[in-house]
Amino acid sequence: MNRIFKLQQHIDILLSAIEDMEERCCAYTHLSGASLSCAMIASKRNLDIELATIAGLFHDIYEYVFYDRLKPLEHRPDHGIRNSDFAREILIQLDITTQSEINIICNAIKNHGYKDMVHTPFDEAVKDGDVFSKQISNINIPIHPVHKKRFFSLVNEFGLNWHSNIDVWA
Repeated sequence: MNRIFKLQQHIDILLSAIEDMEERCCAYTHLSGASLSCAMIASKRNLDIELATIAGLFHDIYEYVFYDRLKPLEHRPDHGIRNSDFAREILIQLDITTQSEINIICNAIKNHGYKDMVHTPFDEAVKDGDVFSKQISNINIPIHPVHKKRFFSLVNEFGLNWHSNIDVWA
């Protein structure tokens, strides 16, 4: 069986339990968008596309499954660790990835919240996929100041012609 399809099925089961329809829609949109963005970026940078796709699918999974609307992601210092630990549990349970692959995926998930720091090329692809997905999924939201440099670096890397009336958070 296709590993990504199996993981998508598992994520679908987890997300279908989210009662708030708007939040469930946001979860599917963001995780799918990040997954596709991570795959595109990994392909361009000659990184492992399948592992990047998996990391994108799981990078915020804990936040959506154990969602707390009162505490935005930006204010959670353990955000990456919680997502990484939960992803590791799932990947071990499903037994479709090697320990080395789990470590690569989970390290990128753990580091994805540190957008102002530089980690491995794979970690950077996951961070960039997260930023790109957030911005292109709703072009009417302002770009977070920490994300701006990454986003416009991606626009340049991919030769995109980006025009938006929205610039940066006020």
